[in-house]
Amino acid sequence: VPYDPSGLIADARTMRESLIIGRDSEAEMQPESLPESHRSRIWWGGLLYNAERTFIIAAVESATVFMMETEFKWDVRLAGYAVGCTFLTSIPAIIGVQFARQHRLLSDKSLVQSAVLIGACAVVLIFPMKVSASRAAAMILATDSVIFTMGFVSNGIIDGLAVRICTESSMYSIANYELMSQFMRNVVARSLAPPFSRYILSTHGRGFYAASQMMISIFGCWTAIRTVSFQRDT
Repeated sequence: VPYDPSGLIADARTMRESLIIGRDSEAEMQPESLPESHRSRIWWGGLLYNAERTFIIAAVESATVFMMETEFKWDVRLAGYAVGCTFLTSIPAIIGVQFARQHRLLSDKSLVQSAVLIGACAVVLIFPMKVSASRAAAMILATDSVIFTMGFVSNGIIDGLAVRICTESSMYSIANYELMSQFMRNVVARSLAPPFSRYILSTHGRGFYAASQMMISIFGCWTAIRTVSFQRDT
């Protein structure tokens, strides 16, 4: 019998009906009608991308504060405020995404593909460059903003898709999806990402860290693009 916590069920059902990021346009195949094999792959793909996206964002957040403190000699509180402000930039982007979806300017599949590719390409700006310290710090913060925004957009759409294909009478229920998502995000990814990024930075430097972050982002791209690709497959 699947684990069925009532609180998560209620929240997930609300999300299924009203989640802004995660509904499919009418032109796309309804995920509820997909074959069972494709629905299970979307379910597992959503979980995996949840963990990857959370790891990427937590690693970037921790690494940026560490770089601001050690490389650019910023005060720890100023570094924390600066990174926190980069999250706010996702708000207008998400509003723009919702506008594009409502007017059918882009499909959910195209939005996910674009978001993950932009987020991965932005990592290039973390590599050391021959610019002034203030410009390098600004570039890193701008990169954080892009990575955070694209991660939220893509993860929201994939989560919405995964929730829509859930079946309450099976392992692939909303409750199980929410429970496993919480575990993979908050227990696994958030626990491992900060020490990983700080260890790489302190022992191998910014270049090696940026290369590691790029590889993880590429894996995230593959997971996200493959997950949404099942939406049209029959």
